[in-house]
Amino acid sequence: MEREGEGLSRDDILDAVWGRHYVGDLKIVDVNIRRIRQKLEIKPSDPKHIETLWGYGYRWKRSGEQ
Repeated sequence: MEREGEGLSRDDILDAVWGRHYVGDLKIVDVNIRRIRQKLEIKPSDPKHIETLWGYGYRWKRSGEQ
């Protein structure tokens, strides 16, 4: 949320949350983003706050942004 509008790669998120030495599947980021959306979004299948940047990662945005 501090870096609103800036795209973060899955690797960046993985390093920030689990650390550089995490051994496991990169998909753990996607799974946890889905869980956060289920709690945060009114309609998780049409997210307004956490935007997917296909092939890269995610971006936090305000619901009014396009």
